[in-house]
Amino acid sequence: MTDSPARRVWRQFIVSPPAPYLVAFTFYLLTLAPTLLWGDDAEFQRRAFTLDLGAGITDHPLYLVWAHLFAMLPLGDIAFRVNLCSAVGAAAGVGIVHTLLRRLDASPRAAWIGASALAVSQAYWMHAVRTEVYSNYLALFALFLFAGLRWMQTKRAGWLILASFLLSLSLSIHVLALTALPGLLLLALHARNVRHAWLSLAGFAAGLIPLALFLVGTGNGELGGQLLDTLFVALSPARWPADAALFAGFLLYQFPLAFLLAVPGLRRLWRNDRWAGIFLAVVGLGNVVAVFDMQAPDRHVFYLPFYVIVALFIGLGVDWLVERWRAGLWLELSALLLPIILYVAVPLSLNALHLNPFGFRDLPYRNGNLFQLLPAKIGYIGPRQFGEDVLESLPADAVVLADHTIRQNLLFLQLVEGRRPDVELIEIYSGQGKQLPYVQSVIEDRPVFVGAVDRYLDREEIEAQYQIEPYGWIYQIEVPGGVHASSD
Repeated sequence: MTDSPARRVWRQFIVSPPAPYLVAFTFYLLTLAPTLLWGDDAEFQRRAFTLDLGAGITDHPLYLVWAHLFAMLPLGDIAFRVNLCSAVGAAAGVGIVHTLLRRLDASPRAAWIGASALAVSQAYWMHAVRTEVYSNYLALFALFLFAGLRWMQTKRAGWLILASFLLSLSLSIHVLALTALPGLLLLALHARNVRHAWLSLAGFAAGLIPLALFLVGTGNGELGGQLLDTLFVALSPARWPADAALFAGFLLYQFPLAFLLAVPGLRRLWRNDRWAGIFLAVVGLGNVVAVFDMQAPDRHVFYLPFYVIVALFIGLGVDWLVERWRAGLWLELSALLLPIILYVAVPLSLNALHLNPFGFRDLPYRNGNLFQLLPAKIGYIGPRQFGEDVLESLPADAVVLADHTIRQNLLFLQLVEGRRPDVELIEIYSGQGKQLPYVQSVIEDRPVFVGAVDRYLDREEIEAQYQIEPYGWIYQIEVPGGVHASSD
């Protein structure tokens, strides 16, 4: 029985090099956030358009330059264009992982499974469909792994120089690149002669040129301090059991079934190409050690480089599985479908039980569990609706006190789309004793509002002198007995 023309075309497409990228990009495009978002996302959407590079290494200058090119595209609104930048970077990362697996002698089927496991993992998928720096950083990180493995396999100096260059270049996108330095050191130590080691250093220096020009141009002389502040980890053995539990939980949520293939995949690579296995293990452990005790609410995001390496081991584990169990295809398909089912079922179940075990913040048009645990952001227009509703409802010359998440949403509409330039947006933090004095200084002359009455507001201090009343999606601070402004 001969194949139909359609089946032959499909088979040719599957084995073509661009196929993994195109499939991943289509997947992310279908689940992409369509417009404005909250917090850091809204800040990056604004800064990408205005090309506000900031003044330090932690401002992600190379990412903002790259995202600025997307902001100029004649597609959708500006926020959507910057979201699209993440989808392109994430799809590139998936394609490179597929290529890496083929270079490690994985079968076409195994390469597809490994790349797909990464593509549908929660943290990777989440940041592929919203505005963040991680997807574009991970594309360069995957290229670094590719160049490093090619150096191990060929001993051609060009690959070592390229690996060094890519790692230092990615530092201009995110300082997570520093966690891969042990892997680069291993590559240099694997050199045949001192000349190769010097070439590696030269490649690393070349990759730092954009960052150096940026720091000189902004007049920022605190590079060392910024790096120390960013990478400092206050290790506390008392926290390690909880840290280990979180690490395991994060990993299981990314690869709820596929992780079972990672260990045999590493064993297979260790047997077939030991130095390649050592290189990947060193890079992965460097990331885990640096992030393990980091006390940040979104700590799981910083494990993304490790998840890329786990996906490589998963792909190699597929071939191990097929050798022992011909019916392994069902396990492989389950490993890809289970995460998608889980990401829908878990937040819906938590909501049905009225549980929020992780303390995710609810906002207008945003359920915390769904927003944080379900990666897809298709049709998510709530942040834009919120921002437009709030700005349109405010009286002239209003002042809005808001935390970073809400303020950046409003600031995008104000500075990028020119809405309500008369409104002053003040970012607030609780516990600093600054909110009440500021309210006292302006409330007699201007209407004062607050974005939310949660943990970011010094509510008790303010309510001791003023009353806080609902005002549409936000709240107004009033002198007791004052006339409440209408939100209509």
